[in-house]
Amino acid sequence: MKKWLVRNTDNSLAMKLKTETGLPLLLCRLLAGRGIYSAEQAQEFFGGRELSDPFLIKDMDKAVQAVEDAVNSDTKITVYGDYDCDGVTATVMLYSHLEALGADVNYYIPTREEGYGLNENAIRKISEEGTGLIITVDNGVSAVNEAELIYQLGMKLVITDHHQLPDVLPRAEAIVNPHRSDDASPYKDYAGCGVVLKLIMALEGDADGVLEQYSDIASIGTIGDVVPLTGENRIIVKRGLSEIPYSENMGLIELIRAAGLNEESITSTGVAFGICPRINAAGRYKSPKAAAELFLAQNSKTAQLRAQELCELNDMRKKIESEILESAKQQLSDNPKAFNSRVLIVCGEGWNHGIIGIVSARLLELYEKPCIVIGIEGDEARGSARSIEGFSLYTAISACSEHLTRFGGHTKAAGFSLPKDKVPLFCEQIRAYADEKFPSMPVMTEEADIEPDIS
Repeated sequence: MKKWLVRNTDNSLAMKLKTETGLPLLLCRLLAGRGIYSAEQAQEFFGGRELSDPFLIKDMDKAVQAVEDAVNSDTKITVYGDYDCDGVTATVMLYSHLEALGADVNYYIPTREEGYGLNENAIRKISEEGTGLIITVDNGVSAVNEAELIYQLGMKLVITDHHQLPDVLPRAEAIVNPHRSDDASPYKDYAGCGVVLKLIMALEGDADGVLEQYSDIASIGTIGDVVPLTGENRIIVKRGLSEIPYSENMGLIELIRAAGLNEESITSTGVAFGICPRINAAGRYKSPKAAAELFLAQNSKTAQLRAQELCELNDMRKKIESEILESAKQQLSDNPKAFNSRVLIVCGEGWNHGIIGIVSARLLELYEKPCIVIGIEGDEARGSARSIEGFSLYTAISACSEHLTRFGGHTKAAGFSLPKDKVPLFCEQIRAYADEKFPSMPVMTEEADIEPDIS
């Protein structure tokens, strides 16, 4: 059962804020519960503030230098993205900007069959096509071996990422990730597209102009990656939502029409449920390139075709998701002892790798426990996991990494790959880890702003 946590609000601070701002006391209590105690902070919350200097992010200067050197020397650049909404929008933004700078640039987004992040086959293909510089977006920070291959093949690497960092970082000209321990920038919670937005600002020098040009796309990626809508993310999303109805991106406008949205429904919720799933559907069921081509469409016919394709793929996704979810629920129902474990694990032959992440999230909602869903195809298995506050999936999966071929993620969401014959060992070890580290499982919590007065 969920435990409701009421934010600890100091009423004296709420009263002080009311005096300074003239706002209603209830609203001031809500603001104080979010750490907003002064009129200045309230103004920032409602009206926004300027984004911080992008060069405060560690290695941003090195990344800019590497990009400018490549552009000025006509070195071919490949933007290496990811197949989810955040990765696609980040790819499109950086590719479009580099193209506008006159760079010799292309992009590569791996399919889910290839797996997340840099992979050897893709790197060799990119090298054969004459690329001299690879820039990752929304991935790369854990690709130690792949980075070495890039340099062995005579290429250079710039990493932009926002995921948790491993103990050993890859070789690169620059690693732009606000989560670095040596990073002194004031904001950390960007999505991958947010980090790319900061890179474009560093390249361009005109932060407001970049925000005007790219906030529509950046807001979609930020919402789609479910990062906190606080601080600079809030600025990006607020600006982007106001720009979307008037966007000059033909693909985005056609997707809005195909999804049946209107100007009134362009809210964070409308984007989260109306736009992001359709972008994700391409990577989940077919090729993420279809989503990238939507945003890069240069004529209305292509934009309409890609928008319709994404809507059809999303309908297929819903059907497959329902089938896997019912199968997973039945598997748990047939094995009641599974609920004794701190972590719920279900496995299935032929479960679509692009859908299991959604199913994992659905199971988390249903059972309020960390959930891992593993899909098996041939000799390979891939897993997707979702967790609750207090149980770090990244740490747990790291403790079992001896069985994995690759893994990555955050505290509450992670993915991994492993040989089929290692699945039983992995399941046994992660259950044992959870039981040892958490004698009593943390309870799923939901935050409440204030406790209602029902007297």
